[in-house]
Amino acid sequence: MKESERKKFDENRERILKELEEEKERNFKQKIEFVRLYAEWIKKTPNKEWSKQHSKFINSMYKKD
Repeated sequence: MKESERKKFDENRERILKELEEEKERNFKQKIEFVRLYAEWIKKTPNKEWSKQHSKFINSMYKKD
């Protein structure tokens, strides 16, 4: 590989790694925000309502034969 090709390759690799790291950080922040909003929802929603929704969700995970 020529020196110029190697340099271009390294620059692209660094750019891609930086983009991936930024995406990882965005994803982490989105997950934290979702957990925060969900916790708020659970706190303000009556137990009967959110437990009913949890039950539907959990039951939907089981494959029905």
